[in-house]
Amino acid sequence: MKKLSSLLFITACTSLLFSCKKGDSTNPLLSVDQLEVGAYISFVEKTNTTFNIADLNNSVVSFTATNTGSDIDHVDMFVVQGANSDPATWKLIKTVPYTGTGTVFSASATETATALGITFDEFSPGGSFTFYQRITTKDGRKFDVSNINSQVESNSNYNMAFRFICYVGCPFVAPVGGEYEVIQDDWADWNPGDIVTVDDGPGANQISLGQVYPNPDYGNLINPIVVDIDPATGFATVPDVEFADYGFIASTNGSGFVFACTGVIDLNIEIYQPAGTYGVIHLILKKK
Repeated sequence: MKKLSSLLFITACTSLLFSCKKGDSTNPLLSVDQLEVGAYISFVEKTNTTFNIADLNNSVVSFTATNTGSDIDHVDMFVVQGANSDPATWKLIKTVPYTGTGTVFSASATETATALGITFDEFSPGGSFTFYQRITTKDGRKFDVSNINSQVESNSNYNMAFRFICYVGCPFVAPVGGEYEVIQDDWADWNPGDIVTVDDGPGANQISLGQVYPNPDYGNLINPIVVDIDPATGFATVPDVEFADYGFIASTNGSGFVFACTGVIDLNIEIYQPAGTYGVIHLILKKK
């Protein structure tokens, strides 16, 4: 089975990458060795990650964060529709004074629409917004996704909150089972473009990924991964389950979205075994 060797290789390569830095680098966030010389915020809790399409007037997304490194004075929150890491495209929502661990960062649907110059009619079910945070330290330095090593920023070990993605939730209406195209599978049981089958049930507001993980070429099914879905918003949770024998017993849990309105399944799933975790992997499927 290719998983273990691939992960060990990736880990080794990542370690080498992070241990090397340009001798003339002036940005501490370009090297993992200097992160605490700069500053970043990391998620403590993602309190709400969806705008409710049925009640946008009262919808608020929010998260709490803590900091590492130099003292932070304030954080500017920007937003784009969809995603775009070019700061020239960002629209300012607000400036949040940083008050320490647990500082709340929030944005209402109304604030988001005002910043972007759009109306609620442009909040499409299943659509997304990305909030980008720019840190200003007490000594005046600024950090955001545009001046940090992207592989450091995206590394789940740091849990960085430079970007926060929210979705416009739409009601979950079954059935949604059938053939899905693999858009992304960080676990690498499948390649982009492969076709997999998602099953409805076994209960109301549930789907089963028993025909997705494991790929039978790599492992044996123990228990299907069953996804629980909030019927009002499409928000999904993946309870802990031992799902496969890959030569080791793999378990999983996670969360994400199942959008019946757009036929998209978007899940972040931690895969682990008794010896340790393989981290959070991203699975995106699109209905055929």
